[in-house]
Amino acid sequence: MDGGDAAALGPAPPDPEVAAEPRRRQFTAEYRLRILEETDRCSNPGETGRILRREGLYSSHLTAWRKLMSCTGSTAAGDFGEPRL
Repeated sequence: MDGGDAAALGPAPPDPEVAAEPRRRQFTAEYRLRILEETDRCSNPGETGRILRREGLYSSHLTAWRKLMSCTGSTAAGDFGEPRL
């Protein structure tokens, strides 16, 4: 290889460096409610875990979202926001 044509080698690999300022993911109320409803319908072993892996979530997300939902006293997506203190 003479290194003359870098475009022929394909795209450059992604930069492995971690971002200087990490950002937390933010989930919309509609998304949280959809995931909770989907996991509540699970009846077979492993189904909830499959959903969590697919979405890149942890079981603690579900716990926190259920707690938030009970604090707001609503199952409507529009009311499923930050807890009212």
